[in-house]
Amino acid sequence: MTQNSFVRTIEDLVETVRVIARLFKTDKVFIIGSQSILLSWPDAPIVLRTSGEIDAYPENAKIWEIQ
Repeated sequence: MTQNSFVRTIEDLVETVRVIARLFKTDKVFIIGSQSILLSWPDAPIVLRTSGEIDAYPENAKIWEIQ
């Protein structure tokens, strides 16, 4: 994805999940918010895939916060 592009793709979502999983050493990442539509509708209309961010968090977020 280019810096100026905010139209998300399934590839953006996969990359986000991989980075979060690697950083937090987990196998499960939750995708929430508008971009979760990409999980069931990867070729959704552009208006539904336009976002400045992908909202996600690792399964072990609470454990990570405590540590």
